[in-house]
Amino acid sequence: SLKVLEGHSGPVWNIEFSPDGAIVASGSWDSTIRLWDIKSGSSKVLKGHNSYVTSVAFSQDGMTVTSADYTGVRKLWNVESGQEITISSEFNQLENQENTNMLIDKDGWILRNGNKILWLPMSLHGGAVSEYKSFIAIGTVQGR
Repeated sequence: SLKVLEGHSGPVWNIEFSPDGAIVASGSWDSTIRLWDIKSGSSKVLKGHNSYVTSVAFSQDGMTVTSADYTGVRKLWNVESGQEITISSEFNQLENQENTNMLIDKDGWILRNGNKILWLPMSLHGGAVSEYKSFIAIGTVQGR
């Protein structure tokens, strides 16, 4: 079934499942990150960027999210509290090793490693897609 998570006021450019699949992090042009509880659909808003959030990723233990914005500013966040964690300028962005090569093509197909796996209606075309087991999260230009 399809669950639409609404809350961003700008396009969603990056989306990522937590390692346990319980939370989805989304980064948006509205300069915020949202942490979505998959079961309830509720979200926690993380504010601190002054530009479009272009990248989000979970640490391997799922306790921390890293984000980066269009200007290159990187931030670390505590998932439980939603508070920013102070970091040094030498910080390197974390990567989720579980993430596969997925994207949405111009015709609305979600591709995994070049193979068509799901077609999306025009209203769901977006700039971000992430996968966890049998679940797919999609970020759209409508901020959903």
